[in-house]
Amino acid sequence: MPLVIEYDPFRFTFSWYSLIGLSDKLYLDTTESAEQLLGLGGSHYDAVFLKLGNRVLPSEGYINFHAQGFLDASRPNVALVFLNLNLQNYPQSANAHEALGD
Repeated sequence: MPLVIEYDPFRFTFSWYSLIGLSDKLYLDTTESAEQLLGLGGSHYDAVFLKLGNRVLPSEGYINFHAQGFLDASRPNVALVFLNLNLQNYPQSANAHEALGD
């Protein structure tokens, strides 16, 4: 089992990289559309790109976790947008295809 620091060391090293509060916004504000919710995460990764000069994608597991959360919260339209993001970011991933099939 990998340590979290192995796959996302930036959030433990740089305060500006933190995603704290994003999960609350994702689940507690049911008025925002799927596109608006994706924009929240997208703006975070855009800021990372500006600071590091290197494109960083959200991990496949992170997106799947939130997609499952939206399914559990009876928001399948939002979950579908998140699962499609994984297909866009990781087109060769069998897991991304399987998650969408579930």
